[in-house]
Amino acid sequence: GTVSAGPGDAAGATTRVLFGSCNFVSQPQTLWDDVLARKPDLWIWGGDNIYADQKRGFKLFPKPGSIFQAADPARLRQLYAKQLADPGYMRLLNSSVPLVGTWDDHDYGINDGDNRYAHRNESQEAFLDFIGEPAGSPRRKQRGVYDARLFDFGAGCSGRSVLVILLDMRYHKDPYGTTGGDFLGEEQWRWLNRTLAESSADAHLIVSSLQFLQPRQVIGEHWGR
Repeated sequence: GTVSAGPGDAAGATTRVLFGSCNFVSQPQTLWDDVLARKPDLWIWGGDNIYADQKRGFKLFPKPGSIFQAADPARLRQLYAKQLADPGYMRLLNSSVPLVGTWDDHDYGINDGDNRYAHRNESQEAFLDFIGEPAGSPRRKQRGVYDARLFDFGAGCSGRSVLVILLDMRYHKDPYGTTGGDFLGEEQWRWLNRTLAESSADAHLIVSSLQFLQPRQVIGEHWGR
């Protein structure tokens, strides 16, 4: 996506924000040269940055939640390390491009994962290590990986500040079928309301690892489910 030039900016100036998700570390990753060629001002991981859970095998009539085997912390860290060692991704890491992100179910640790996942705290620690979160960050002390980062792309010009809001759709998520169930949880909702109320950014970019609108297909996860 791009942020168009605003009043007072140089003619034709744009800001380029690139997104990525659904990344299989076992497959060739030929995209990184293209990413860098686009000269992004920001890279955002949108979730499923690795696929750590594993399919158990085909079943004609599987029980809910029985198709995938949850990942343990060792597997999460193994796959994150493999991604960090990818030569193309290393070029992005070693560039001047800022990098932020959130997770979804497969890098959280289990397909359609929710607050019942046994290793969610260990998974949070592994994810924050992968994303390069500083050791003293408040993000390491909270429950969940949600975050907000303000970027000023104006280089002294007005109208080009963007607040990137990264939601966590997994850590606090209630199991499907819960009466009055929720994705974000009360703690994260309070944080989101406060973050938006206090923001003076020119634009807000909210990153959700699930679709806001219901897809045409019946299966799949979305905010209306």
